Amino acid sequence: MATVDGTRAQAWEQFGEFVRLYRPKHPRNPVRVRRYRVSDGWLVIGDGMSGGSFPYRFQVSELEWDSGPIAY
Repeated sequence: MATVDGTRAQAWEQFGEFVRLYRPKHPRNPVRVRRYRVSDGWLVIGDGMSGGSFPYRFQVSELEWDSGPIAY
């Protein structure tokens, strides 16, 4: 999870770069990686050598309200 202070366009730009460079832990040795642009973010699917597929979803959202810092 990441936070961008700025405009929505700035968040999309920074997050898009993060998704482009993202290297998931599974599959460890991907034979194929696909990145899809969806309406609210990206979907990355990595196909492993053993035939399994590992989907990762990245979503851009706007913070609407926050009650404040957590106090323990």
